Amino acid sequence: MLPTPKRIKIFCWAILSLLVFYPNLGRGATIRDLYEAAVNAYTQRQYDHAIELYQEITKAAPQFAPAYIGLGLALKAKGADIEEVLYYYKTATEKDSTNAQALEQLGRLYYSINRLDKAEVCFQKALKIDPHMTNAKLSLAWIGLVGKKPNPPRAIIYFQDVLKSSPTPNAYFGLGIAYFADNQREKALDMITQLKGMGQDDLAGKLEKAVRENQKVILDENTPSAQKL
Repeated sequence: MLPTPKRIKIFCWAILSLLVFYPNLGRGATIRDLYEAAVNAYTQRQYDHAIELYQEITKAAPQFAPAYIGLGLALKAKGADIEEVLYYYKTATEKDSTNAQALEQLGRLYYSINRLDKAEVCFQKALKIDPHMTNAKLSLAWIGLVGKKPNPPRAIIYFQDVLKSSPTPNAYFGLGIAYFADNQREKALDMITQLKGMGQDDLAGKLEKAVRENQKVILDENTPSAQKL
């Protein structure tokens, strides 16, 4: 499920879009009501009902991108085939190329299936529209470390930018890895201190072991990913 602040942001943007792009919706209009009901159904994990409502919206307002994002989110939550989810996220970006949330969701999905080049393009486009998208910056930072052409200096810049607004263990850990990969051992050690001060002994221990033994940090399924802050 989307974190509450992000869900609210997408919801408010979508309602505003309804008023701007469908100004003829009056008292008897149903699209806004349908969208509110779909969001509530999704929040309550009533995914089948949410999908039905989002599909009704796409029929009545085919250019309304948030409905396609909602369809993708609900289908993903149900464990639908990735290609089907991709289709709806792509459709959302095609319907509205300025929708930063759609681009971010598409990027996240590409990242999760290891299509990092495509994910990077999506996150970059999203940031051009909304430079304050912290999760997009975090994702680009991790891509700078695990992509086909690692770029630790660029990863450092993104992690540092993330920490300005979201000083979380994930970002400190990632920055420590980036410093170590860039041969900045002292700064990597400082990140270990920061993590220990936050009570993140597991992350601190993994990073400390790599620095002390001069070995590459192994990122596994238990390592914080680009998908979480």
